[in-house]
Amino acid sequence: MEYKVCKLSELSEKQIDCAASICTEGLYNILSVISKDKVVLKELFKESFDNEMNYACLYNDEVIGFMGLSDSSARAAGKMKQESFERLFGARKAKMMYKAISSAFTKLKTYSGNAVEIEFLAAASHFRGKGVGTQLIHYLCSNLPYESCVLDVYSKNPDAKRFYERLGFKVIKVKSDWTLRLRGIGKTITMQLDVKKIQK
Repeated sequence: MEYKVCKLSELSEKQIDCAASICTEGLYNILSVISKDKVVLKELFKESFDNEMNYACLYNDEVIGFMGLSDSSARAAGKMKQESFERLFGARKAKMMYKAISSAFTKLKTYSGNAVEIEFLAAASHFRGKGVGTQLIHYLCSNLPYESCVLDVYSKNPDAKRFYERLGFKVIKVKSDWTLRLRGIGKTITMQLDVKKIQK
């Protein structure tokens, strides 16, 4: 299969909509704390994406995978606005929700060295297990100017941890959070990849 990877800014509105759906569906167990309505979540994140920091994997022009990145200058969902919350959740809820949620997605993080974080990675359900995630990460390593890559997985998702380990990611930190345990997600496992080693 020949896959193509490109920024969301290079896609049509329909393709961006599809990318937002893949993100919402693939990461629903995490994003559902915001809303249980997948249509609302899709619209919220579609409007929040920085299209220069998000990438789609395509097969025959169909969006089949999604990757959202963050570095010290921009976040994957860094364009989150209170107006979107007002439209999707109503004025009464919006202010409180925006304040509680937006900083988790828009506040810039500090990374050591020339590092990038994969905040979102998901494949369309009918393309899971077909190398879409691998293709997106290989694209990052081969085409983007970063020296290391970090991401978080959850202990209740051992398949994801094994997938990243096969690609060369190493565990660098494990953090326990009672709110995640209550939601059945488990501990947060931070993993890191030395991109320079992959490039050699």
